[in-house]
Amino acid sequence: ESLLENRRFVKNTVAICVGKASNLPEHLITPLGVAFHFHDPSSPLFVESHRDGVIYGRLMSRETKPEARCDFKCLHYICRLRCGDTRKLFCGEFKWIVLRKRFKREKEKQGAKRDGFHLVLVRILLLNLLNADKTMNRRQFSKTAGLGTLGAAVGAAAFQARTARSEPGEEIIDIHQHVNFHARSNEEFIDHQKKMGVTKTVLLPSGSALSRVSTDRGKSNGLAARVFGTFAAARLAKAHPDSFAFFCNEIPDVDGADRELEKWLENGAVGIGEQKFNLECDSGPMIRLYEVASAYEVPFLLHFQHEAYNKGFDRFHKILERFPKVNFIGHAQTWWGNIDAKHVQKDMYPKTKVTPGGITDRYLADYPNMFGDLSAGSGKNALNRDEEHAVAFLERHQDKLMLGTDCADTVGEGDKCSGSGQIANVMQFVSDPEIRTKILSGNAKQIIKLG
Repeated sequence: ESLLENRRFVKNTVAICVGKASNLPEHLITPLGVAFHFHDPSSPLFVESHRDGVIYGRLMSRETKPEARCDFKCLHYICRLRCGDTRKLFCGEFKWIVLRKRFKREKEKQGAKRDGFHLVLVRILLLNLLNADKTMNRRQFSKTAGLGTLGAAVGAAAFQARTARSEPGEEIIDIHQHVNFHARSNEEFIDHQKKMGVTKTVLLPSGSALSRVSTDRGKSNGLAARVFGTFAAARLAKAHPDSFAFFCNEIPDVDGADRELEKWLENGAVGIGEQKFNLECDSGPMIRLYEVASAYEVPFLLHFQHEAYNKGFDRFHKILERFPKVNFIGHAQTWWGNIDAKHVQKDMYPKTKVTPGGITDRYLADYPNMFGDLSAGSGKNALNRDEEHAVAFLERHQDKLMLGTDCADTVGEGDKCSGSGQIANVMQFVSDPEIRTKILSGNAKQIIKLG
């Protein structure tokens, strides 16, 4: 009731349908069995689910564009509404675990399982960020909203997240981002990059959408993240040439893959990648693409993941020796796990202290054409798992590392954005401004022809 009394903050009531997908109306079906709708019969809701456990819902209306996002790992829902005309932004949060327990209790009371779905109406707090004081601290937020611990929890999650900022005027080049990353719109993406303080972004497209062994029978299409192909990346880069550059990509074992890459390299692409396919890194199809990169003298970015993508990482030194004119950029779990000499290859996100001298450490030290992409959870984990090692590692390979983010969120700041967290890591672990400049932008300028 305290929510209802304070009309400045309360904007809507959300209904959550929890149950089997087969019991929901066709336009609300999701494999996770969760649907959102707002009490506005004139505005139908479109819901789509993603394999990483995130659901995005958009209300198609002339007046509003609500977006619903849920994260099952942390058991929270975040609901955001953006008004199309006024550009006002609203945010809210509530705990999914409360609904789950309530649903379970009522199921137990029934004494038997039912196939029907249970409807739970939940009033959530929605804050108008344009009207509310953005500098409001947690205590002030709770007092103003009159919600006690709920207000503090929402305030902490939505507005008190740690945000990374570069020094004023410091240039940041993000070498790893995607168009339509988990269905993120271009408008959201551009805003996301601005919030992180990025001045130039390299777009890494997907290859063709085909069902074959190299794409895990289609499961890895769109880089397994619904990423659009080279045409979309080129279009965005040409629309915003000061903010974006683009690589090109294709499935290596597709007939004419080399010619497809050559076409794009002659039409503005500045590199090849992200190569993320179920192939050996030294297989015949990969060799053909390395030859294209060598002929055009452009960088080549690979996603190394044990028993999944670009397999045979321990043999990659042969490729580095065979193609000395190609600057290779390593990325992902197996690349970053192998900074540790004691790395267990099946461990994607190790948490132990690092023993220097792993395969990645040696590749960076021994081969002038091997570079590292600091992006994604794997890159962030590589620094955060052993901060003392991170300081030495960044200094040791200061000429070989480049800032990348590879984050699919729409926030662009705080704990929900791994990219801003990695920028914060560089700011924290690199005290020398010259080294920091190399990692944030200088090395990218040396390796990628950004124009």
